[in-house]
Amino acid sequence: MDATLLGVVLDSSVLIAAERRKLTPAQAVESLQHNVGEVPIVLCALTIAEIGHGIYRATTEQMRTRRRTFLDELKATVPINLS
Repeated sequence: MDATLLGVVLDSSVLIAAERRKLTPAQAVESLQHNVGEVPIVLCALTIAEIGHGIYRATTEQMRTRRRTFLDELKATVPINLS
């Protein structure tokens, strides 16, 4: 029996790696869909909090701004699953 992938919930580690590689959220999602196919991709609310914590921990204003922009674009690109 073949396994069917119903969707993907993005983990913060995947998104942090993408942000560090200076990818946009759209590029990160595109890369993921290239590997898993056209399945629904969502974010967990906890992932949003973890990414937000990275903004707080940024050591420079430039890093803080880049991370804030990434998070804002991420929330506009990928739906958040609140359940």
